[in-house]
Amino acid sequence: MKRYYTIGMAGHIDHGKTTLTKALTNMDTDRLKEEKERAISIEPGYAPLVMGEDMEVSVVDVPGHEKFIRQMIAGVAGIDAVLLIIAADEGVMPQTKEHLRILQLLGVKQGMIVFTKAEGLEEEMEELLKEDIESYAKDTFLENSPVYFVDSISNRGIENLKEDIHMMLEKTEERKPGSSFRMPIDQSFTVKGQGTVVRGTVFNGKVEEGDVLRLLPQQKEARVRQLQVHHEKRTSSRAGQRTALNLGGIEHTEIHRGDVLVKGSYPVTKTIDVALTPVDLYKLELKQRSPIKIHIGTSEIYGTIVFFDRNSLLPGETDTVLCQIRLDEKVVAERNDRFILRRPTPVETIGGGTVIDPYGEKYRFGSETIQALAKKKEGTPEERIIFLLENDLSLTTKELAEKTSLSGEEVKQFGAESEKIRELNGWWVKEEEVVLRLDDLLNKLYAYHEEFPLRPGKDIAELLKEIPHREEPARLLIDHYVERRKIMKRESYVSLPDYTPAYPKAWARRMEQVEQRITKAGIEVPDFFETCREAGLKETEIMELRSFLLRTTMTALDEKHLINKSEVEKAAVRMRAASGEAFTLQEAKQELNLSRKYLVPLLELFDRMQLTKRSENKRIWK
Repeated sequence: MKRYYTIGMAGHIDHGKTTLTKALTNMDTDRLKEEKERAISIEPGYAPLVMGEDMEVSVVDVPGHEKFIRQMIAGVAGIDAVLLIIAADEGVMPQTKEHLRILQLLGVKQGMIVFTKAEGLEEEMEELLKEDIESYAKDTFLENSPVYFVDSISNRGIENLKEDIHMMLEKTEERKPGSSFRMPIDQSFTVKGQGTVVRGTVFNGKVEEGDVLRLLPQQKEARVRQLQVHHEKRTSSRAGQRTALNLGGIEHTEIHRGDVLVKGSYPVTKTIDVALTPVDLYKLELKQRSPIKIHIGTSEIYGTIVFFDRNSLLPGETDTVLCQIRLDEKVVAERNDRFILRRPTPVETIGGGTVIDPYGEKYRFGSETIQALAKKKEGTPEERIIFLLENDLSLTTKELAEKTSLSGEEVKQFGAESEKIRELNGWWVKEEEVVLRLDDLLNKLYAYHEEFPLRPGKDIAELLKEIPHREEPARLLIDHYVERRKIMKRESYVSLPDYTPAYPKAWARRMEQVEQRITKAGIEVPDFFETCREAGLKETEIMELRSFLLRTTMTALDEKHLINKSEVEKAAVRMRAASGEAFTLQEAKQELNLSRKYLVPLLELFDRMQLTKRSENKRIWK
C-alpha cells in the first residue's frame, strides 16, 4: 500500500529553502512573477519528492519573510514533518526562531535541521553551528533531531539528506484517511476550458471523481469533475496528499483561501473555546478583549480574545491559558484542531494551541468557567476513550481506565453504549479502525496471493508484524475477521476466503510437466532440480514449486528427489504384505526390484514416516 506524506521547508528568508527544494525535487517552486523578480517566496510552493513506488511525498516551500508569516502558517498546516532550514553563513535568525515556535504549536512531531550553503565549511564551524541550533531546539520537537550540512548548488549532502528523509518518513505514522473528507483551500483560480480549480492538502478522509462536496463556511455545493495530485491526473486522493480539484457548479470567485471543502459534517463557528500556550517571543502585554488574528488550517481571521481568569497576558508567561476567541467571521474548526494566535498590530506571534470546543458560548468571568473549560478540555468519557484509541490504536480495559481516570466498569459501560468503539476480548479498538484494518488486510492478502500463488496464504506470524497493533489485539482482529468469514485461516496461514493455491499462468505448463514427469516415474524419480531446469524454470520458481508439491501431493525422498505420496503408500502396502513383522534390505530389494540408489532412501523415508523402526540389519513394522 502506498503511503502519503507532506513535508515542509521552514526558516528565515534567503536561507536557501527554495533552492534546496529544487535540488531535492528538480522543481522551482517560485512560480509568481513577483517571486522571480524579487528572488523571495511570497506564496507557499509545492513540489513532488520522488521516494520510490511505496511512498508519495509533497514538499511545501513556505515563505521566510516576516511579512509573509500568514502564508507560512497556511503552508505548514497539515504537514507530517519539517526541515528547518538555516544558512550556514548566517546561522539562526529571527524567522528561524519564530518558525520553530509556530511548528511546535501546530503539533509537528518529526523533523530535521538542515544547514544550507555549506560548501567548503570547516568542521570547527559546523560544530559551532550545531551547538547554536541545539540550544534553540531544546524542549521542542527538534531536540536531538539530526543535523545536516548541504549545498544545493554543488549537491553536497543532497542524496544523503534525501535518503534520510525517506527513512524518517518510513518511521512516521501516516494520516489515517478513515474520517470524513476535509481539505482547507489555499489557492482558487480558473483554467480556460476547465472552469474552477482549487488546491490544498487533504487533512482528513478521501475524495473521488464525481463526489459532491460542500464548501464551508458558505454552505455551497460543488461537484468534483477531475482531480490531480502534483499535476498528475488521479481518480481519488486521500489524507496527506497535495491535491487540485476541478469543481463544477461554483465560480472560483466564490472561493477564498481559508475556505474548506468537506464531505460529512464539520463545525462552522464564530466562537471557539481554546487552550492557548503563549510563546516567549511576544514583547507587549495582551489585554482582555484585545484584537487578535487566528490561523486555523489555511484561514486567517480577525477577532478578540476573552480571558476568564485574568485581565491580561504578560510577556514571559508560557503556561497554558484556557480562554475564548470570538471571531469576526465564521471558521471551520473541529475539537483538537491546532491554531496560531498573532497580534495584528504591532505584528507578533502570541502563541497557539488546540480547540477545546468549536461551539463556545458566553461564560461568566471566574474560576467556575475555568473549571468547566478544564473539564471540557478533557472531553466526555467516550471522547477521551476515542482520542486515546486514535493514538494507541488498541488498549485494554485496565489501560483505558488508567489513562482516562475512569473505573474499569465505567470504561465497559461507555464502550458498550458507543457505536464508535468495539471490544475484542478485553481489548478496545475504534470501529473505524476495525474497518480500516480489514481493508488493509484484504489488500495485503490480495497482493500476496498475486506474488506467491503457490503458497497456502500469508504466514500469520508475518502478518501480525504488519498490523500496527500489539500482538494480542492484532491476533484478535484476525480472529474477528475469520469469524465473520472476511478472511480464512488454515493452520498457520491466512488467505482470502475464496483463494486456492494454483500454478501461475506464466509457469503453469512447465510446472505441470515437472509434476507429470515425477508422477509417471513411480519410485525411480529423476533429480527434481535438474528436471525443473530442463523445463525452463528459474531458481525462485523451482523453490516455490518444491514447497507447493511438498505441501500437497509429494514428499522428499532425499535432498534431490521428490516422490508422489501415493507411490510411497503403495510401496509400503506391498512390502508389508510380503514381509510379515520385519524384513531385511535384501528382502526389500527382491520384492520392490529397486537399486540401492532408490531403495535405501525409500526405507529411510519409511523410518521418518514412523512406519518402520530399524533394528540392526532389519526393519520392524510399527
